[in-house]
Amino acid sequence: MDYQILVIDDDKPMHIFIDKVLSDDYKVIHVYDAQEGIDILSKEPINLVIADIYMPGLNGLDFVQVLKKDSLKKQIPVLVMSNLPTEEKKKKALDYGAAEVINKSEVINNHDELLETIKLQLITNVVVPEVGDLVQRKNRLIKKIMSDARNSDFQTLVKDLCRDIFEQFNLDYIAFCEITGDGVPQLICDLYNYSPNGYDFSKDLLNEETFIRLQSEGEAYLSNNVFGEGEGIMQEYSKKYDLSSEITVPLFAADEKRLLMNKMKVPEDAEMFGLFVLKRNKLFTTEEYQMVSRLLVQTGSVLWRMHSKS
Repeated sequence: MDYQILVIDDDKPMHIFIDKVLSDDYKVIHVYDAQEGIDILSKEPINLVIADIYMPGLNGLDFVQVLKKDSLKKQIPVLVMSNLPTEEKKKKALDYGAAEVINKSEVINNHDELLETIKLQLITNVVVPEVGDLVQRKNRLIKKIMSDARNSDFQTLVKDLCRDIFEQFNLDYIAFCEITGDGVPQLICDLYNYSPNGYDFSKDLLNEETFIRLQSEGEAYLSNNVFGEGEGIMQEYSKKYDLSSEITVPLFAADEKRLLMNKMKVPEDAEMFGLFVLKRNKLFTTEEYQMVSRLLVQTGSVLWRMHSKS
């Protein structure tokens, strides 16, 4: 049981409810005021906090505000709970840094909503070095993914994700290719600054050396010199438009729960079901690669769940 969730609420019945819903999958730590929560955070590795908005002493909003000023703990997602959250309270909580505001009565009536919210928060909590505006880009992407995952189908989420990453990382090309059950690649979407003139790279993917290696190694890769290293997808297209930098990320058939229970590592027996290809004519930094590859691998678990239902 590797994921620990801290629940801060002065309402004992709420603790009983949350424990019943979460304890099979997570270790749940219960405290009854914000200061107790701060004490626990100094001793225990906490992955997510659920805090009531109304508590004696330091309330939930104050707690979020002080936590987000702590350089060591500000990455921890905080879900703020309220019986009747007003729009003003929601806005204030989100402005202070809360990951989400949840309605107590709604989650009591729908346990799955709480589980879904927690899984999405844990899956998309990608920690990267704080370089330039990288953290802001990450946060914008995660916020969009969280919204889309609840309101979209598989293909719509893939297309939205491609568009968002294309814009956030100033790409010249991005594509997602689905690997069907019989191993046949199928292009789902592509965006570009330089038109491939209708060329569908998925038709030649099975013969691409880079793809063959990805199938055996099962890991994302970065190259800032695809011409010299003889790597990359769509070599001729890349050469034509001087797209020397490429990130390729394979996705595997493992949903959020399976990925979380496997310490955020792709299970060895998981089959590849998709492939993201990102290209541009500017160098990718290590920090950009770490962020986008982790984000896509973790988001891939959400995509796989949606794909399985489609």
